[in-house]
Amino acid sequence: MLEYKIIYKYLYLYIISYCFIILRIYSFMKGKILDDTLYTVKEVAKFFKVSEQKVRQLIKSGEIKPIKISKNYRISEEEINKFLKGEDNGKKSRNKK
Repeated sequence: MLEYKIIYKYLYLYIISYCFIILRIYSFMKGKILDDTLYTVKEVAKFFKVSEQKVRQLIKSGEIKPIKISKNYRISEEEINKFLKGEDNGKKSRNKK
């Protein structure tokens, strides 16, 4: 009987620590990626009706800040909205009101 109590105690601690880790990861990522839709360069080019090369030029110039996943870029919906509004992303945007 004592062995089961010890096993349950360690199992309980394991589950609590696992939940704590998951909550920490979630709280860290919440404002960054989890709440945001990510688009490929191709999808953004199709949306703006420009070539993929033009989107890559905007990324290279700093007008659009992408998230790099492996060798591919993903662009958040927030970054697209910033670009459309003409907000400063580190470089001067060409979209002026």
